[in-house]
Amino acid sequence: MRVRSSLAVLGVCLRCSVAAALVGCSPIFVQAPPSTYERGVVPACTTSKTAPTLDAVMAGFQAVRVAFAASQSDSDYTDFPITRGADIALGTGLSIAFIAFSAYGFSATSDCEKMQSQARRDAAKSAGVMQTRVVEGPPPPLRSPPPTIAECSYDAQCGAPNRICELNRCVELRPGS
Repeated sequence: MRVRSSLAVLGVCLRCSVAAALVGCSPIFVQAPPSTYERGVVPACTTSKTAPTLDAVMAGFQAVRVAFAASQSDSDYTDFPITRGADIALGTGLSIAFIAFSAYGFSATSDCEKMQSQARRDAAKSAGVMQTRVVEGPPPPLRSPPPTIAECSYDAQCGAPNRICELNRCVELRPGS
């Protein structure tokens, strides 16, 4: 009975996988750079690796699903809507599709990064700016030092008749002042 419940979950996953494979993440969310490079113009394209990474995760899921189906017997698929062979073939096809989507996404984002980097270098050169790498020290602390605490606000706080409050500090009263 445990195999049948696992197969039911697998069936839901299979349906979701088929729906996702029809579109994939990279073909929808990754905007490839233009095919021609216009000198000095930073192209509007995708550099985020999120979509191809999700496609790679889905390819891995499909591979695990195929391995699970391969480990089952044909009799485990008696109440399943497709045969074991069809399940393995479908999973293999989806794995290949997601690998292709992922490869496209990683390639397009990498090309975009290269083209944007080249455009920035060209813009810096045309502006007469020499591009150098500056190695800096550690960043400054995030918090500023605590404010100094005022010793006094008025003379009576200094506690002696010969002491007065000057600039929030108690000082001895100087003769002649």
